[in-house]
Amino acid sequence: MPLVTLDDRVEFPEDVIAQQVGEEMVLLDLEAGVYYGLDPVGRRIWELLTEHRRLRVVFETIAEEYDVTPEVLQQDLLQLVQELQARGLTQVVGT
Repeated sequence: MPLVTLDDRVEFPEDVIAQQVGEEMVLLDLEAGVYYGLDPVGRRIWELLTEHRRLRVVFETIAEEYDVTPEVLQQDLLQLVQELQARGLTQVVGT
């Protein structure tokens, strides 16, 4: 699996659904029958991913909304997207 970069965008498999539960987001892969939970920051990232699909836009928006260094944000964002991709909850495609 190639490394994810801020220049990539994401797509979502049809068999993945998301539901906000309190401040968190629960993702369900209907095909695998597996749940995956996101904390409030992860939920915000998921919302932005579904709205914009471009990782750079998500990065820039989160950088404006949260007090985090660009280096930490980039590392955390790309790590989350790679984990979601590994679990089949997103598909990363190049620009």
